[in-house]
Amino acid sequence: QGPLKLISEESLVMNQSGDNDMHFVAFIDDYHNEGSIKKLKNFRKFHTKNTDKYFHLKYWIIENKELAEKLKINTDP
Repeated sequence: QGPLKLISEESLVMNQSGDNDMHFVAFIDDYHNEGSIKKLKNFRKFHTKNTDKYFHLKYWIIENKELAEKLKINTDP
């Protein structure tokens, strides 16, 4: 399974599993742009190697620039 696709703020709350959740969100301007996908290579590696026993790590991709800015996520290329 790859990173989750964040489409609303509520998704973060609805996907809580306990007190030790850590959510990582990466903005990508076009999910179908090969160059943008290559930039997230390390991000995808973190997702596939999520083996931490104490923290529940969740990785999200967000395409919606307005939502990303609302969540104070950097949208610069």
